Amino acid sequence: MEQFKIDHYLKDNPGKSFPGFKKLSKLECNIIITSLRNKLMVPDNTSGAELVKIIDKRQTSIKEENAEDDNFSLIELFRKNNISLGKEIYINWYHYDQIDQFKKEDLLNFFDDIWYPSSDDIDIFDEKMENIVSIDHGGFIKILQIHQK
Repeated sequence: MEQFKIDHYLKDNPGKSFPGFKKLSKLECNIIITSLRNKLMVPDNTSGAELVKIIDKRQTSIKEENAEDDNFSLIELFRKNNISLGKEIYINWYHYDQIDQFKKEDLLNFFDDIWYPSSDDIDIFDEKMENIVSIDHGGFIKILQIHQK
């Protein structure tokens, strides 16, 4: 999470705290990369940047939704697409080397303070990694649902 977002939130919400989150260490990011490689059944040497491209190619566009719309709701997006996420949510900010962990409720309640249109391309997933929701800087949404046999 970039500090300017926290500062912006605190300025606009005096007396309130920015939702808690944890910035994952390099080791924790590498564990997620390894888990994603296994889930996606790609070679062990697949980089985080390559994972982003592989996921993008396998995802389905959700054309009827845009995160920039005034009436956009992350909760509704998950509901309409039968996406069930655990209590802890991860946000990938780049090539799976910059990942923050949030409580699901905080992500849902503070999404507009976390994701900034025109600058952020993010991937949202949980520890099961069965669903990866990507939202790009234009608000366009793609979803990958991973079903392993």
